[in-house]
Amino acid sequence: MEISKVVVLFCCMLGGLSSAFAQKIAPVEGELSLSGSFAEIRSAHFHGGVDFRTGGVIGKPIFAIDDGYVSRVSVSPTGYGNALYLNHPDGTTSVYAHLDSFDPCISELVRKEQYKQNSFKIDFSPADTIYFKKGEVIALSGNSGSSGGPHLHFEIRDTESNLDINAAHYIKVKDNIAPEIKGIYLYQVDMYGHEERMGKYSVVKSGNRYSSKDLKVRAGLFGVGLHVIDRMEGSTGKLGLYSMKVYADEQLISSYVADTISFDQNRHVNVVGDYEAYLRNETVYRTFGTQWNSVYGCASEFDGYLGVEQDSLVNVCVEISDYNGNISHLAFRVRGGESRQSSYDGVLWHSDEENYARVGCCKLSLDEASLIRNVVVNPKVIQDTVRDVEIYSFLDKEEPLLKPAKVILMGEFDSKSVVCRVNWKKRLRPIASERCDEGLSVAPTTLGAYCVVVDTVKPKIVYRGANTKRLNFSVADALSGVDTIEVLVNGVWTLYEYDAKYSALRIYRDEPTFMEGEDKIEIKVVDVVGNIATCSVNI
Repeated sequence: MEISKVVVLFCCMLGGLSSAFAQKIAPVEGELSLSGSFAEIRSAHFHGGVDFRTGGVIGKPIFAIDDGYVSRVSVSPTGYGNALYLNHPDGTTSVYAHLDSFDPCISELVRKEQYKQNSFKIDFSPADTIYFKKGEVIALSGNSGSSGGPHLHFEIRDTESNLDINAAHYIKVKDNIAPEIKGIYLYQVDMYGHEERMGKYSVVKSGNRYSSKDLKVRAGLFGVGLHVIDRMEGSTGKLGLYSMKVYADEQLISSYVADTISFDQNRHVNVVGDYEAYLRNETVYRTFGTQWNSVYGCASEFDGYLGVEQDSLVNVCVEISDYNGNISHLAFRVRGGESRQSSYDGVLWHSDEENYARVGCCKLSLDEASLIRNVVVNPKVIQDTVRDVEIYSFLDKEEPLLKPAKVILMGEFDSKSVVCRVNWKKRLRPIASERCDEGLSVAPTTLGAYCVVVDTVKPKIVYRGANTKRLNFSVADALSGVDTIEVLVNGVWTLYEYDAKYSALRIYRDEPTFMEGEDKIEIKVVDVVGNIATCSVNI
């Protein structure tokens, strides 16, 4: 799609909401500071919404940003934790996540739903209408779910489409610091579409302008990547970009703007971000690729690829901005060297084709458009003598996928068997495994190496003591993961809290199943492959 058409599309989409941009208040009190920005690059998704700092503490009041009613409530030991959704008259939905607690009227509904389902984890839409006025306290901030520390994860979505909208359109946060460019990456692309990272190149800073010495690549096509971080006053967080433009010899080649996210495109984060760099704790924005124009906010000519002839120069200029209009500029030249043929061991898989391979008893297939880029596959079996397993490797490093692969491990397997991905640190990461006619089937979202392990170790339950308010336990599973938890107090199902990141299970004494005198607490934990652990305590 041409760049001009994409700009028109986004202006039309946001234009219908522009009248509402100034009508919201902040969900937290005090001077606003962010620890996470909209569309920030993560390993498997764009960061939806923004993260408001809450001073490193739990229990700050959270306010309704506008008049609205509660459309959804969810409670989970992972992910968003305690989360609240409000629908507003202007066609937007605000989302408040990682909460510690809800407004009392919501808490009562949540509690009834948990007892109705006999489950701590719930996700429901209240049958009764609960309405809040702008500025009313709806919850208290927390650290629930997969939060890495106390904060408020906040989103604004278009209610009808569920597209995530940059909250900066509605709520302004002070920021006078321009993004910082840490380095340049160049990616050589050969005549077969195979991509090779050429290395990282340093830059020289002068104010908000950056430059580099002339960089050299082989004659032909290449792409540009930028190691960039953004900061703002009062925050140590490394934030993401709002917009980026790349020019070659004064022609706009590629652009990116973080106005909207489609949750259906979460896996496309690795079209924009360099996955391998992310694993090294670097945020590198790619500016090219055959999938580039398919991503919300991305547009390009020639898929963002640049070309250079032998002994010629291309002048590259980059403009990077945060939402407040703080801009950094980068200028450098790329010189074309001698053209030469790429060589590699293995088979080149094309992203626009279906692909299939088999190694040992492992079969792998990919649908068309599963790959972000063409990759070289070299299937082999690796004997892991430490863990006494065979590893079925399809390429030497991990490659994120836009669509899940289909992997089948053929053979007769123990009922406790689980398929694991072997990640870049050689650690095992279990994948939801299903039995099929041929053996075990999984759908990994990362192409790499896989193995089958037998998990015979039951979960671990440890009683951590009690006080006048609650009983504390730790619950964890070493491999396949916790699947279900059941708590009985005096033989009756009882509500509990479970925080997966801390392996913490809490049972509160004010639950109606507790009696005066001695109480019997029974806990049953089942992992994904059916190993069962039990614990019984008399209090």
